[in-house]
Amino acid sequence: HAGAGFDVAPAGTTFTMADAYSIPSLLVHLELQAREMRAEIYSTSGKAWHRALDLEYLPRNSTATSFSAYPWAGVTFAGNKTYTVPDGTYVIKLSVLKPLGGSMDWETWTSPAFTIDRP
Repeated sequence: HAGAGFDVAPAGTTFTMADAYSIPSLLVHLELQAREMRAEIYSTSGKAWHRALDLEYLPRNSTATSFSAYPWAGVTFAGNKTYTVPDGTYVIKLSVLKPLGGSMDWETWTSPAFTIDRP
């Protein structure tokens, strides 16, 4: 993230989580409305760190080049319990359920690996 805009971080980027400019953000463009969107965090060793996002009934983006930004401050949740993800290397698995979709109508994307290294 730079200034008032966003930069796409290359694979292997390190985030210090020190302020709003040094945390990862998901930049998501939705052509259609979405019934549900989830972001799940996994360490590159395969350990699941639960969900960072769980949203329902999302609108589509208003133009072909617009997007929504979802910053992630390093906290996940499972039920009523929250977790602060420790320093390490992670990926984010983003899953979006199509409008009126059933269990087979999920689209997924996995981010490149990135590192959290707090000061």
